Amino acid sequence: MVITAFTRAVVVAAVTAAVAFAWRASAHKQKGDLDGCIVDYRRALELAPGDWQDKKAVEKACKDAEADRDRREKAMDDAERKRAEEARKKREAEEAKRRADDEARRKAEADRKKKDIEEARRKADEEARKREADEAKRWRIVGGRARALR
Repeated sequence: MVITAFTRAVVVAAVTAAVAFAWRASAHKQKGDLDGCIVDYRRALELAPGDWQDKKAVEKACKDAEADRDRREKAMDDAERKRAEEARKKREAEEAKRRADDEARRKAEADRKKKDIEEARRKADEEARKREADEAKRWRIVGGRARALR
């Protein structure tokens, strides 16, 4: 008889503890703490006797919380992947812009050097024509022979 009484007390205590853990798990879920929620639901299921009437409901709630956590983690992973992809694209765009700027700078430098060379050639040609003209003024061809005028 005493053993039966103690057995009933243990069952009542287990159900009471299981219910307390289930309520706390529900509170964790409302706060958004799905990990805490799942831990408490699992503890409630461990403590609950096999014939506890709310056991199936707690098992379902635990599975729902796990599914919610998995969805949230996947969403966070997706968001993190998206942020990483955006950061990668931004770095690639910045690198492409830097390369384009470098190429534009090199092209501008090459164009400037080309202009400088063309200007130097033009000046050299102009000076050569001027020297030839000056030389032609000093010489005069008379009877097939060139004679200096001065």
